[in-house]
Amino acid sequence: MKFFYSFFLILIFFGVVLVFLFRAGWYPLALVNGNLIWGFSYEQEVNVALKYYDRLTKDKALDETQKEDIDLEIRRSALEKIIQDVVLADRAEGDLGVTVQSEINSRVAKYMTDKKLEEVANNYFNMTLEDFKKMILEPQALKEIYAEKFKADKKDFDLWFKGQLKVASVTLFTSEYRFNKGVLELNN
Repeated sequence: MKFFYSFFLILIFFGVVLVFLFRAGWYPLALVNGNLIWGFSYEQEVNVALKYYDRLTKDKALDETQKEDIDLEIRRSALEKIIQDVVLADRAEGDLGVTVQSEINSRVAKYMTDKKLEEVANNYFNMTLEDFKKMILEPQALKEIYAEKFKADKKDFDLWFKGQLKVASVTLFTSEYRFNKGVLELNN
């Protein structure tokens, strides 16, 4: 009988721990080319996008249906952005060489010289400057590097990137979305 109670208490303990981990965002949301996307990074991306959208539309009156549709689209777009960033970063070293990180750091350093950047990160995105750098500036710098390389080679970056998204290995651990031919879609 003692064994049963001990087993039951251990089971409850692990259940409580799992609930706290899930509530904190420690659950896998997607697997992209072998890289896990965690719930907390998705929620952070969603919160940033919602804050930015709210800031832009603070004077506009929307009915509840419009707000729900916008919220769904922001959530979809946030996950799609994370997937795109992972696909691009996954290919970067092989396509652009091992010096790509130093080029990204150099570009980000140029952005960071702007005195108003921290104010923008705080006021418009509700982010620290370091989070803004990681979530916004570094992925943008990588896209710029790719775009310049493709422009120099007289190739279309957007067309190439759509092709990379189509062949990316994306497994979603949610029934809310599906990844269809390089595009994240809502399951209705």
